[in-house]
Amino acid sequence: MHHRTKQRKGLSPLIATIILIAFAAAMGTLIMTWAIPAEQPTAMNAPCRGVALELQQLPGAESICYSQNTREIRFLVKNSGDIPIHSLRLRAVNRQLELTERDVRAELDVGGAGSFGLEYETANPNNIAVTIIPILEGGRACPSAEIEQIPIPLC
Repeated sequence: MHHRTKQRKGLSPLIATIILIAFAAAMGTLIMTWAIPAEQPTAMNAPCRGVALELQQLPGAESICYSQNTREIRFLVKNSGDIPIHSLRLRAVNRQLELTERDVRAELDVGGAGSFGLEYETANPNNIAVTIIPILEGGRACPSAEIEQIPIPLC
């Protein structure tokens, strides 16, 4: 009988540890893939759903241009979305990567339009890239609805 107990084999501690680690990793992966979809970027961008901004077209006029007289980038935008826009973030970058950025209070209701400007010194507006980003009440920026214009014509 004593001889039989020596023949019994169990799991070695090393193999048991490897199996436990593999099991824990599998469970962690399962829980992570199951729990994370609730916090995908679509849920974070939900406040921006329905936000749309467009340049307002006028016959015989540029909807965005650089005025050498007032030394500013002028533009006319329309809220074509379903949500009021509180303000606009105006960003201009030149070829030397010098950034000018300013938030402008807009208060554009649904369907509303407005004319705005960004003070900017330049000898050549063809070197400027302009981005207009809508911002909602509470400060939420919506880059998914931004307008970008390159180059900028003269007014």
